[in-house]
Amino acid sequence: MQLKADHFIHKIYLSEIKFIQSDDDYVKIHFIAAKPKLFRITLKELQAMLPEKEFIRIHRSYVLPIKAITRIGSKCAFVNELEFPVGSNYESDLKIKFNSNT
Repeated sequence: MQLKADHFIHKIYLSEIKFIQSDDDYVKIHFIAAKPKLFRITLKELQAMLPEKEFIRIHRSYVLPIKAITRIGSKCAFVNELEFPVGSNYESDLKIKFNSNT
């Protein structure tokens, strides 16, 4: 996947994404082994570019790689020790995809 930021086109390897965070018309992509990068694109637009079988939206502000989710609880999901809120609109889809991925 390629995204533009800072007058450059950046190649984004999906396997290196730790999580994606929304901030209005921007998204911050947090990487496993690199500093986060800010892109001018909405979370909805970015989510449409991601493979549905590999990424899941869990909140109006967060998209996570399904394989990175280590556990889920009531209204929360974890990537290792990082806790993320789960919106009520996304809860059932998260449970289905999490259980089918384990």
